[in-house]
Amino acid sequence: MSNDRIAHKSISLREEKCLANEIKNLEKNISKVIYNSTIRAKLQDTVDGNEIRQDQVRVSILYSSFVSTSIFLKKEKSSDDIHSDH
Repeated sequence: MSNDRIAHKSISLREEKCLANEIKNLEKNISKVIYNSTIRAKLQDTVDGNEIRQDQVRVSILYSSFVSTSIFLKKEKSSDDIHSDH
């Protein structure tokens, strides 16, 4: 019988109300989450693999361009700092 007891800490009524409201909000949102994940899965199934690869290439090119520009600007700033010291 003692194994069936549940140990718990008492909380204030305010905390209990907050938790109850949070549970209600989560219950409301769960159907939206399920719906959105279903739609997302369907959309991913309909997307052609070539389009995904093209997007990946575009992102890769943009990232490479960003890195190159960043390196160039760092070198330019470093060069400006050296010239301003003299």
